[in-house]
Amino acid sequence: MKLTGAQFKEFDERGFLRLPSLHSSDAIQSLIQRVRDIMAGRIQYEGMFFQLESNRETTSFQGPSSDYRKIKDLEYDPLFLDFIQHQAFFQMAARYIGPEVSCMRAMVMNKPASSQSVVPWHQDISENWAMSHPPAFTIWTALDPASVDNGCLRVVVGSHQEGKIGTGHTLSETDLDAYLEQGKVEYIELASGESIIFHNALLHGSGPNNTAHSRLAMTICLMDSATQHTRTGKRYPVIFGEDALTQESIRNLITIPGHVYD
Repeated sequence: MKLTGAQFKEFDERGFLRLPSLHSSDAIQSLIQRVRDIMAGRIQYEGMFFQLESNRETTSFQGPSSDYRKIKDLEYDPLFLDFIQHQAFFQMAARYIGPEVSCMRAMVMNKPASSQSVVPWHQDISENWAMSHPPAFTIWTALDPASVDNGCLRVVVGSHQEGKIGTGHTLSETDLDAYLEQGKVEYIELASGESIIFHNALLHGSGPNNTAHSRLAMTICLMDSATQHTRTGKRYPVIFGEDALTQESIRNLITIPGHVYD
């Protein structure tokens, strides 16, 4: 799939772009099964980040569970790396970042069945993050279908044009009320495999899962590969460009390389 000028214009004006499924249904089902295998411990990577829905202080594998809310470091898994390095994502990165692109995070977000957890309105940029450059955009892909009922993504259309609001990330109640009153909220319902690419300054969040089934989504946050963690001086995993991760480089990986913040 080759992205068009009209699609870039839509992203520039609205702050996000919807994409049809770029992969076969079999490929998406393989990703879902990979997540289940990782959650169950059938596939393990030492050092991979896990956060339980019931205990958000956790950062590592706590044993087999379908209750994991976040699993990060998926750029080091061959199936997910193949997904992340899709040509359409490369086109977006080349236009909005440049030829050298790294990954702030590649993670699965899970809303367990009947979870009343809400992700509040926020931006995915902050001057309080220990990063030399802000991330540029995020790719959010529905592995399971995403609906209003199961807590799909919701956005304030065009809110990215304000840039960083306050110090970024979470907003004061006063700022939030003002933007919600002025802006148009759109609920991003997606079929399995469909994606939304959104600017990291776009206000977004998600509601509870009021269904009897979990909802899995994949998120990939990309930025200039020159970005460093300002406390450690380390750089993030490279996705496109020189020194980018390859299938060969991760084929026999069993331990996640040290995180930038370690």
